[in-house]
Amino acid sequence: MKINSDIFKHLNDTITGRIRLKIFKEITNKTGEIPTKKETIEYLKEIDKTHNSIAFLLGFIITDGKYKFLEYKKLKKVNSIENLFQNLDQFSLVEPVLLVLKKALNNKDICVWIKRETLQNDLGLFYTIILFDEQSFPKKIFSSLEIRVSRIEPEPCVVINTTNEPIILSREDISKSKDEILNICLKALHYIAFVHIDSVVPLQKAKTLNKLKVNPNIKFPIDESLIELLQELRDGKIKCTIATVNIDQIIPFSYDFCFELPIYMIELAEKNIERIIENGILLYWNNEHFVMNDDYIAYLALRKLGYKTVKAAILGDYPNDLQIIKCGGFELLPSLMPTQVRKYDSLPMPIKKNELTKYLKKLSTMSRVRNLSQCKCVVFSEDTNTVMLENILIASGFDIDETIIYSYKNCTNLNAIGFNVNSIREINPDIKIIVHRDRDYMLDEEIKKIENIIVELGAVPFITIGTDIESYYLNVNHINSLYKDLSIKRLEEIRDDVFEKLKDESIQKIKKHEHGEKHNSKSTYLDLFLNNHYENNKQRFVFGKKALGNLISILQSELKINPDIIKSSKYLKDETLSNISKQIWS
Repeated sequence: MKINSDIFKHLNDTITGRIRLKIFKEITNKTGEIPTKKETIEYLKEIDKTHNSIAFLLGFIITDGKYKFLEYKKLKKVNSIENLFQNLDQFSLVEPVLLVLKKALNNKDICVWIKRETLQNDLGLFYTIILFDEQSFPKKIFSSLEIRVSRIEPEPCVVINTTNEPIILSREDISKSKDEILNICLKALHYIAFVHIDSVVPLQKAKTLNKLKVNPNIKFPIDESLIELLQELRDGKIKCTIATVNIDQIIPFSYDFCFELPIYMIELAEKNIERIIENGILLYWNNEHFVMNDDYIAYLALRKLGYKTVKAAILGDYPNDLQIIKCGGFELLPSLMPTQVRKYDSLPMPIKKNELTKYLKKLSTMSRVRNLSQCKCVVFSEDTNTVMLENILIASGFDIDETIIYSYKNCTNLNAIGFNVNSIREINPDIKIIVHRDRDYMLDEEIKKIENIIVELGAVPFITIGTDIESYYLNVNHINSLYKDLSIKRLEEIRDDVFEKLKDESIQKIKKHEHGEKHNSKSTYLDLFLNNHYENNKQRFVFGKKALGNLISILQSELKINPDIIKSSKYLKDETLSNISKQIWS
């Protein structure tokens, strides 16, 4: 598939973007083509057969591509190998990191990819480091190293992979070495150990990071109870207990704040959900619920993904039936999980527009959920434009400020409505849910079946009196209340003319419903009956949409203005809806 020209230009603006384009060309043998998922997997599998770390690096660039650009000359020199390795072992790197070091080797920019690995039998950690430049990669790399930082089994310390036998160095060797490649790796590791902010930061390490700051645009709610408990934990007056907690026992300190968080932060947390589960969240017990006020993003991600339980650090007291893992002090508090800030201004215009559109849709969804938790009634309508229905609801006694109307185009699919009903009930169990269906030309038996299905789904049926919602606006008293210049008698004449004009078309619709499209034009012995049936039930069987259009056209000629009869009046009242409104707002 051809890469969009704007995306191609954007990729060309970054070092990992340009490398990604080269990898794509390696896979497809074409410039400007993006490989399929299957082609990419097969390519990486083939490389993995001989070079596992290279395959992992290629996958990182293809799927992630984030990097940090650093001035090499500003990186600090490593004074203590022991101190560096101890920090890397104690506060290990969580996610692989790609650093681009400006003018690091022979006045060239060098890419340094660093990934944490675990020794066999959990004897400690080592770091895989691959050095390469943009021009040669992916066909060639400068060097590949493994540096062991384990305190349990520290030797051999460094393994430099070469085309022949690997070069092995001890800790004593590297402290004396003047090898330029090794020096670059050590400086990069020093940056990782003392400057780099990972997706999970232990509290002990956080104290040493002067760049770890709270996002000034997000004002977290102040919970005095949590602050007091943390002070008591610090002073040794209470304990911290690690336990497994049911998520439905947890409530956020501030529900309002849940809706104020940027959506992308929750989405990023979903991608790191395994680390959240391992890290846990901070809670305290208020004698009724566990209260959370320190891990909103993690909590919302867990809820969104449907997790039932979570590891938690509980400050102070807790209920007796809890599944305890261990007890301790300040050291058991969960690590900090800094959130990344997405940057959009540098992206091509089509991507920015697309991202903004997706974001607005998510905001709309969030707004609906928030409204659902506060309103008293939801009405599903098969009409796209719900203004007419809203007027009828008002006339029938509905508080429209506490009512949400959803346009539901595929309203005939009642099973799909059932899914929505269940979802709404989870948000607001006490809400009244109404499903609007046009009566059309259905028989009473058909209507009864639909009503029963809607009731079984946990909703209340509202079936129009006429064929559709427009038929309510054919009420002459309603029109007269808006335009007093036209008498009731004159309006009845206009309405009856419209009914007569649409007689044949309306009867054809009855026949179409009875006999189907193929046979609706055939004459039968029932034609006379249908004619009489329509004459005796015009308000019920007239094609409402077309009748309303014809009636408004005649009113325009009579009044010499464009009449607006799509307004609410007491004459639009529907008895079924009126009874429902009394149940809700009595």
